[in-house]
Parts: sequence; C-alpha cells; structure tokens
Amino acid sequence: MVNDITAKTAGLSEEDKPQVFLWPFNYDYQDEYMVYGEYAPGMQAQMEIVGGIDIGKDVEGSCPHVGSEWLAVQDIDIIVGHVSTWVVPGIFAYDVTDPTVARDTIDWVMDPDENPALAGSDAVQNGKVYPYQNELAGSPRFVVALAYMAKWLHPELFGDDFDPHEIHMTYQTDHMDVDRSEVEDSVLFWPEP
Repeated sequence: MVNDITAKTAGLSEEDKPQVFLWPFNYDYQDEYMVYGEYAPGMQAQMEIVGGIDIGKDVEGSCPHVGSEWLAVQDIDIIVGHVSTWVVPGIFAYDVTDPTVARDTIDWVMDPDENPALAGSDAVQNGKVYPYQNELAGSPRFVVALAYMAKWLHPELFGDDFDPHEIHMTYQTDHMDVDRSEVEDSVLFWPEP
C-alpha cells in the first residue's frame, strides 16, 4: 500500500504538495493549538508518503503548543485532525455509526468565532477539514490512515479506482480477522473521500 501511494506522490513538486495543519487534538484542543513538531518523525514520514507538507515540521518538540498568532500566518491548505474518543467522546470508534459528532467537530473547527486563527485559511475557506481516529496514525493500521490522507490531499491522483474505505475493509477482514459486517458502517474518518 505504501509503495502504491508513493508511486503516485513521489513525482510531486514542492508547489504541488499542500501545506497541512496536522492537529493532534488533546484535552485542551478548544483552548490551545498543537502541531507535530520536528521530534515527531513518524508524522513527518507519513506526510512525505502522502505528498503533503506538515506546517509544524520545524517547530521544536514532539507535540508542541503553538499560538494562534503563529497559526494565523501559516499557509494552510488542508487541516487533518487526529482525534481520540477520549478527547471527543462519540466521534470515532468501530461501534460509532453516526457521523454527527464528526460533522459537529468539523463545524467547530470552521467556525470563525471559535477558531479565528483558522478562519482565513484556504483549508477552512474551501472546506478541507478532515478528522480521523488518532489511534490509526500510530499503529499498524497507519496504512489505512495513509490511504485516506492520500485521497484527501490529492483526489486527482487517487481517482475512483483508489477507495480508502475498501482498503480499510480489506485490512479488517484479511489481517484482523474481523467480519466485514461488524465494521462496514463504522465512523473512523470523516468525511469519506
């Protein structure tokens, strides 16, 4: 899977790679912003694979807080939120089948009164806000997360024949020995590309 993605993204110029705000939602996410910094090489590697540039890649630390003033002057094309159910209850899990909490979270991110630092970003202006279950980023299931991020960042490169949901279901049935009917309607990413 990783090779399939990099085969398409490896030839992208720096100008063709979107600037991505990888936002780890922590308990204080409604009050302070965090990024994956220079000491989070796994996140930087994932961005490289999917053809994006993490705006926090040069900030010192693993998951440092950044000020709203810093964030407001960044060139943000896409926002990808890493969100856990222990931070936003009911947002993502294999037993969650209603995307209402995910939709509400996207609406909150895009609300200029709640997040004025993001209001002028291309990501918010163009509705390119994509939360997904944080636990997928740092586990063997990261290949599923890569599929979704690749499609969100470069829908033109990853056409109709590249289906992240189907990749996820194949992973569950072939590698996790899970009956597809148990997870088919689970909400772990939103929106589905």
